[in-house]
Amino acid sequence: MQRSSIYVNFIKTALIVSVAIFIASASNAQIAPPTIDMVFVEGDSVVESFSIGKYEVTQGQWKAIMGDNPSYFKNGDNYPVDMVNIDDIEEFIDKLNSLTGKNYRLPTMIEWNYAALGGNKGEGYDIDEAELVKYKRNSNEKKTYSIGSFPPNKLGIYDMFSDMQEWTEDNIVQMLDNESIKCNLVRNGCTDASNFEACAGMLWWKGYVSSSLRERFRSFRLVHPL
Repeated sequence: MQRSSIYVNFIKTALIVSVAIFIASASNAQIAPPTIDMVFVEGDSVVESFSIGKYEVTQGQWKAIMGDNPSYFKNGDNYPVDMVNIDDIEEFIDKLNSLTGKNYRLPTMIEWNYAALGGNKGEGYDIDEAELVKYKRNSNEKKTYSIGSFPPNKLGIYDMFSDMQEWTEDNIVQMLDNESIKCNLVRNGCTDASNFEACAGMLWWKGYVSSSLRERFRSFRLVHPL
């Protein structure tokens, strides 16, 4: 009886140790970083050359790094992630850089503008009435679209003129009710435009927004300096 009890305890201990080793191994397992499609943007006398995301960061890419999906519009892995603030994004980028050994970050306002305008090709976007239909439909349906749904510019960068606002790296500190609030510059977004002129003008819309805010129609894309 005593020998049987010792044997059972030995088996229990072995199982506990095995489970502990498995959990430790799983927690230390290397996460496979998601593929980030980047577009090379040749610089000029003002802007150094850099690479920028061909698309906004998707919900699938976010989940691969962070393990969750904070988006309000959980439409699928190929849709831009939304409901993320600057702290969330910085955590995502830190983990991505740790996995890849690269130096991804948010674009500056100058980089975002330069890329949106087509870089040194300088031709930007051609928006026509057919494209306006998508914007109006988005405004009515209050939803997002999968990456690549809107036309690319001359560099092959998609969705910079789309339904989503995008965070940039540029920031300031503003005073609100005697409290210092960090704000980051946001670009783009055409969710509420009611006519073509207003919608087209939204490409150049910019505003500083509290860095802690999470919004349904706000996402981001990455930059990698060369």
